Amino acid sequence: MSLNLLAKREHPQLPAETKLRLMMELARKISSCLDLDDVLALIIDMVRSFIDYDAAGIYIIERKGKHKRVVAQTSRGYDQDRSSDCMCMKVGDGIVGWVIKTSSGAIVPDVSVDSRYISGRTGTKSEMVAPIRANGKVIGAFNLESDRLRAYSKYDLEMLMFFANEAAISIEKARLYEALMEKQRLEAELAVARRVQQTLLPTSDPLFGHFEISGLNIPTSEVGGDYFDYISVSENRLGVVIADVSGKGVPAALIMATFRASLRGQVCSECPLSSTFYQMNELLRQNNSLDQFVTACYLDLDKTSYKFSYLNAGHNRPIILHSDDSYETLSEASLILGLFPRQPYEHFIHYTKPGDVILLYTDGITEATPPHLLEEEFGIERLVEASQKHKHLPSSEIAKAIFKAVRDFSGNANQSDDCTVIVIKVA
Repeated sequence: MSLNLLAKREHPQLPAETKLRLMMELARKISSCLDLDDVLALIIDMVRSFIDYDAAGIYIIERKGKHKRVVAQTSRGYDQDRSSDCMCMKVGDGIVGWVIKTSSGAIVPDVSVDSRYISGRTGTKSEMVAPIRANGKVIGAFNLESDRLRAYSKYDLEMLMFFANEAAISIEKARLYEALMEKQRLEAELAVARRVQQTLLPTSDPLFGHFEISGLNIPTSEVGGDYFDYISVSENRLGVVIADVSGKGVPAALIMATFRASLRGQVCSECPLSSTFYQMNELLRQNNSLDQFVTACYLDLDKTSYKFSYLNAGHNRPIILHSDDSYETLSEASLILGLFPRQPYEHFIHYTKPGDVILLYTDGITEATPPHLLEEEFGIERLVEASQKHKHLPSSEIAKAIFKAVRDFSGNANQSDDCTVIVIKVA
């Protein structure tokens, strides 16, 4: 027979002055403490002055994805070799899990006849558990165990409820503090990432023969891994690169810095792009502990002609706008950089004509979404339309017009990715 009935012996309710004294004493002790483990340790030790126990635990619900489990945040008196099952359990398991599931306090005079009991120590004879509630929801439980049968009463449960309420306040306070600290840590990390990203981007656009070039980057609040650069290969050749590192924050910024330094070190007038990117892939892969990758598109412009070489490593396809309002995409591409060993990379030649406009961009442009309509994206057609409409303007103005079109489309919706575009006009 399951015994979760309250013990029969009656006690007077906790006097108001006793509650006030307890509250003031607890407040005094925990007012300057923001560490959750320290606060709960103070509470669990203070309970012993009012309710005798041989083992105790304060349990909190933890979420991992869609799953919830009950974990002992602070405990006293459990056997090391027997306590794993009672320190971490599913909601509903054990007397603690039952209390959390039902939001009801429980007194078990004899655990040996209660099928819910999970043993965490050999000496336990009776148990008492109070739910911990915050904002109308059960967030945990306060558990006491005794080596005596029928050790706990209604009076004891009322007292434990009081301490459970104090634990709830402390848990919420500590969680708010931890959330604030995490927010400040992330903001500091993002500030570092922004500084790294901005120092790696060009401060001005180059003047290069009949190619009029302009690049523009607008980072999101999360700071992604967008990058673009201009690399002087020789007097008549200029490298134009756009790239996107997977991930966000400092890790993405560091991979970006590695990519930039490696590319600038590898590019030379005698080295074919296919060989350069093969070496880049191997270098990034060997120094990639987080399984991050890079997509990149590199154009080798020659100001003595209207042709250029290009290599696309898994990046968005370049777009060529023509003077007759038609356009084409350069579909030839190789694999992304940094994940797969010994991958071949192939470069191609393309011929332009005066009046052409070359667009390089990251997916933050084409994947921008409007508010409340996340399945619709800005897309290639809108990018082409915005560019065609302003192709008579300088390349810098075309880039600005593209960003304005993206902003008008997405409204006030928060975008999850950086936006970067390079516009190259052929005169």
